Amino acid sequence: MGSVVVKLDRLQALLVDLEQLGIPDLPAVRVALAVGLFRGGSASAGFAARVAGKPLA
Repeated sequence: MGSVVVKLDRLQALLVDLEQLGIPDLPAVRVALAVGLFRGGSASAGFAARVAGKPLA
């Protein structure tokens, strides 16, 4: 089940549990998401590592 965030009748965010989507290679998706967030400046290296499920080193 997901959640929707609406502000002034405009969709702001859709929160989805990735594990419930049935993605065949979820670890690869988590790494790609983490890299994208880090490269885009939206996440620190530590947070990106946690998203990816990898050690910071």
